[in-house]
Amino acid sequence: MAETTSLLSPRTTLATKVTPIKELLESAELTSIPSSYTLKTSPPDHFDPDPDDPIPVIDLSLLTSGTPDQRTKLVRDLGKACEEWGFFMVVNHGVPEDLLEALIENCVEFFGLPLDEKLKYASDYFLDSIQFATSYNVLKEEVHFWRDFLRIIVHPQFRSPDKPPALSNLISQFSEHVRIILLVLLRGISVSLGLEERYLERASSLESGLQIFVANFYPPCPQPELAMGLPSHSDHGLLTILTSNQVGGLQVLHRDRWIKVDSLPNSLLVNTGDQLEVLLHHIHLYNTIAFLLWITISGSFCFWLSVSKVLSNGKYKSILHQAAVNSRDMRLSVVVANGPSLDTVVRPAEELVDPPRYASMKYKDYLEMVRSKELDGKWGLEKLKLEMNPFHPVFL
Repeated sequence: MAETTSLLSPRTTLATKVTPIKELLESAELTSIPSSYTLKTSPPDHFDPDPDDPIPVIDLSLLTSGTPDQRTKLVRDLGKACEEWGFFMVVNHGVPEDLLEALIENCVEFFGLPLDEKLKYASDYFLDSIQFATSYNVLKEEVHFWRDFLRIIVHPQFRSPDKPPALSNLISQFSEHVRIILLVLLRGISVSLGLEERYLERASSLESGLQIFVANFYPPCPQPELAMGLPSHSDHGLLTILTSNQVGGLQVLHRDRWIKVDSLPNSLLVNTGDQLEVLLHHIHLYNTIAFLLWITISGSFCFWLSVSKVLSNGKYKSILHQAAVNSRDMRLSVVVANGPSLDTVVRPAEELVDPPRYASMKYKDYLEMVRSKELDGKWGLEKLKLEMNPFHPVFL
């Protein structure tokens, strides 16, 4: 049987605090949801992508085997996708389609196991090697979310449930593919900012980085207008890579509108995380103040417009996203969150920062901090922000 001990502390064996959604649905003919799942406010409106501003698509094969001109263009497109969306689809990624299909099927099979089999992995501690639970953080949240999940730490040490029998090998194969894709994307992102190609993987100690596999199970909901699978949030790591059973539900915030994501067949979805934003924050406030003073003296407003875009380049922010539910179809998503090693102190790149906007913090401490309360937007990242006082001596 696969090990289930925590990488950080002795595993606390706890029964789930709420009945898993699947078992809740099977226990009664629900026509309404329990009050503990009812949102205090209605889910926000969502929209189809603007045809003139579509979700970016990155052809990974052109980054790995394209001509120099193709690679240069793809690096530029990748940087633009990170800056303008924080989200993109990846095609020609090298993951076999039959592997993705088998992985989804076996994850669905896991959630169909008898409850006592799943409760072997019941835990309230998110850094246990294997965790089966419902919602997000039932110990802290006032309202629960319409979601059962299986969370597994797959790197630097690999663990997996022992049932279904094929699941462990499928998770291992997919996780290895994701690490290859991650390296290619991080190198492209580094180059897009004028950094050395391997900057991000070195700065995050990626060789021993934390990789977490999550299978999210969203059963049909009797009142989807009153519930969410997951609320608005950003991811804690560098890049998150996702696939699903092609049932819609993922939404991303773009230009203050929630955009529905309909993925291309056999594509992978990628979103930027908090640690990428911290590592690559580019402020150059000193230069900004110098230009503002120059503009005040010279009155050259048009010149300021031309340089403002240059000074804002590199702000690759983690994206807010959420999971909606529906009344008809089960949705299964597989998410692989990729972050630095637990002991890495994450700080902005010195090559890009003058002065730093975020406090430095160990990745492990950041994870513990963001899990200390309910899921709520980008509150963890906001907590790291340093006070920006342009008249402080560090800026003058």
